[in-house]
Amino acid sequence: MNWSLKRFLNRHTRWAKMRRHMCLHHYIIESFSNPVALSVILTFILHNALGMEQLAVVTLLKILHDRYVSGLLHSDLRWYQYLLGPLKDLLIGLLWIVPFFSYKVSWRDNYFRIGRSSQLHPQAS
Repeated sequence: MNWSLKRFLNRHTRWAKMRRHMCLHHYIIESFSNPVALSVILTFILHNALGMEQLAVVTLLKILHDRYVSGLLHSDLRWYQYLLGPLKDLLIGLLWIVPFFSYKVSWRDNYFRIGRSSQLHPQAS
């Protein structure tokens, strides 16, 4: 898929907002499923060579994992595209906090406010 950065960010923030409003407890636990983002945080906390080493190892393992899973799914990604995977994971990790500050989503040029139980209410842009 060839997506613009804007489309990527919109889709992932929309999904994050919906998941956060469906079940806050699950959404908080979900933050632990992003090893690259967690490794970056740990690297800043440790602020030493060990932090950098664990980040390098986790990043390499994540690239290899993504490549393996893509092979099982017969993906048409090129080898060099897997190198962008950690950047994608880091962006998604940063987007994780957005739903705590925003209840509005954009989908197909329509705007909605997320209400109780993830119910969508039309909004003006």
